[in-house]
Amino acid sequence: YTETCASIGGMLWYHRMFQRTGDGAALDMFERTLYNGYLSGVSITGDTFFYQNPLESNGGNRSQRSAYFDVACCPANLTRLMAQLPGLIYSTRGTSDVFVNLFVGSEATATLGARSVALTQTTGYPWKGDVTITLRRATATHFTLKIRIPNRTESELYTAAPDLGGKFAVSVNGESQSLPVEKGYVSIRRTWKAGDAVSLS
Repeated sequence: YTETCASIGGMLWYHRMFQRTGDGAALDMFERTLYNGYLSGVSITGDTFFYQNPLESNGGNRSQRSAYFDVACCPANLTRLMAQLPGLIYSTRGTSDVFVNLFVGSEATATLGARSVALTQTTGYPWKGDVTITLRRATATHFTLKIRIPNRTESELYTAAPDLGGKFAVSVNGESQSLPVEKGYVSIRRTWKAGDAVSLS
């Protein structure tokens, strides 16, 4: 059906499933929908919209975005989710886990009980696959940084080109790390200090 609001509803559901289970598979769906369903619903200028998102456009009237609709849910939902998006990039669980869920250039402060840590994420994602996460403020704080490793496995019907399934590299302060992926995340447990940097490719 490809309705813009359906993609938004799906994204909110996927995020809640992640919060319930801690499984990155839900955020893989969130990310896939963000880039392939949500963003197509609005023009780059932000003032015309699709109600249903066509798979291809031949320039006819049905493939033109509209300024508004009689049933005006899509423009309002697009705006609402865009305002929520900064709060969905990171998550915390308990007093010892900070999750990096989405790869978006950003700054954030995570609260872990009575402690807080400030992070900066630098990336050109999705056009470039390199991500750097730097601790801006931390006073020798021990916690686990959990970074989502997107599952690039396609369905059995399609073959990805290039095949990126399971291919990634992580380093901490320039030292390569060999880390297992558990529930879609790599976990780096250590005592962090300001200036520490994690690189993901």
